[in-house]
Amino acid sequence: MTVPQHQNSNGSWQLDKRVPVALILSIVLQSAGLFMWVGALSSRVSELETKAVRAIDAGERVISLEAEMRELRRVLERIEAKLDRRSSNAALGMRASRPL
Repeated sequence: MTVPQHQNSNGSWQLDKRVPVALILSIVLQSAGLFMWVGALSSRVSELETKAVRAIDAGERVISLEAEMRELRRVLERIEAKLDRRSSNAALGMRASRPL
């Protein structure tokens, strides 16, 4: 719906007196509602962006922890292998020193 407007002889715009105050008030209220909705939407988007950054940080941390766990498993396997070699060497040494 267009608001009737007329141009003065000096070139400025003015509202026609036939435009009801209720229409002007409803447009102002709708505009205020729109601004409030956009403000709330902006706040929600900011919150979601913060959560997304936290999720990315958590994902990177999990990846780092997985790499550390793989390294610890590798070290543990080396330690277990050394213990196995020591126990098998000790067992062989005991058999060799035992008289037949």
